[in-house]
Amino acid sequence: MGIYERMKTTELIRLRKRLKYPLKKVAEVMPKGFTDEAFVSFFKEIYPSLWVELENRYQSHLRVYNSRRQNGLKAIYPLSSRTLILDVAKVSLQKSRNEHSTDEYELEKSKGLEKLLNSGKRKAHKIREIDAKRIRQFQEVTPDYVNNLIKEYFNIRRKNTLDVNSRYLIILECAKFKCEEIISFLEKINACEKNDELRQLAYRILCSFGLTPKLSHKRNGRKKLSATKVKDLDENPSELIQRIYDNQHKIHKHFDVFLSHSYGRQTELLEVKESLNRQGLVVYVDWINDAEMLAREKQNNDTFKVLYERLRQSSSLLFIQTKSSVTSPYCSKEIEFFKKLGRPMYILEAEKVENRPPFFDDLTLIKQIDKRILVDGETLLSKGLIDVSRQSD
Repeated sequence: MGIYERMKTTELIRLRKRLKYPLKKVAEVMPKGFTDEAFVSFFKEIYPSLWVELENRYQSHLRVYNSRRQNGLKAIYPLSSRTLILDVAKVSLQKSRNEHSTDEYELEKSKGLEKLLNSGKRKAHKIREIDAKRIRQFQEVTPDYVNNLIKEYFNIRRKNTLDVNSRYLIILECAKFKCEEIISFLEKINACEKNDELRQLAYRILCSFGLTPKLSHKRNGRKKLSATKVKDLDENPSELIQRIYDNQHKIHKHFDVFLSHSYGRQTELLEVKESLNRQGLVVYVDWINDAEMLAREKQNNDTFKVLYERLRQSSSLLFIQTKSSVTSPYCSKEIEFFKKLGRPMYILEAEKVENRPPFFDDLTLIKQIDKRILVDGETLLSKGLIDVSRQSD
């Protein structure tokens, strides 16, 4: 048995031990004549976080399996969550089905099941709250430039292994988008990257996505400088603008919508961002996409240069109207600059404003209905108001 097989076998043995007790608890309260499907369904409700962990594990192992097969390596096909649960619970299920049942005993089991289900609902509610906070950090959409981003990372690693700064920034950019391509890329970094800082960064981002990765061990023995070197860049607008100039021709980064807004109305802004993501649009929000470099305490004379570059990289602009945003010098400068580009501009009236300056009258009014951003009842894409052809420039 090789190293890979031993590692997978050991991991599976540990997981089976963890599952044994919760599966036994669920089996003990199952009603008379229950099916395997009912058992799995109740387990999902009673232990929602454990079920999510199992699903994440299966998807992660499936990606590893496909990757190893493509590279001609030996691979072990992972067990699905359902198959694993039923296999581990086999003895407990058999025992529960063979027990002599009475009406009184069934009533006790019913009470026990109800108690566990209520506990599961509370756990599920906490998970939803955590997910709601977590989604502030990324967008669940796949940007067109993701493949260029990943390709550039490995080009830098191959040609200049000591350039930790550039690879660090690429991983940070990946942290803004949760999609299959980036998850697979970060898992590869977590598993194979020799630089400790970059490997741990990829691991933390996977955790922030709500996944349950396993941090790969540090390499033993003497290490090269490329494995121990840490980033030494200044995280400020001046550094960011230089990086944009240096890498734009390689990555071809574009955004579908630039959100112009007042910082104080984050709740409405996040709802708009999520609505646009659901329509498949990549959104730029300064304190999300460039959080590390454009933090308020780090702003300097290059801050507007960064925003102007992000505006150039955007196909359209959406202004979120509030009482504070119509008087914001940042918003005015963003709109004034975007008007010169001659691209579509929209306004969403998150807050009614009396005597709004005529400066904003040229913007097309859009609405948010049933968590969708619409213009005359149609989405921005279906109405053809987003120039997607720019993204392949």
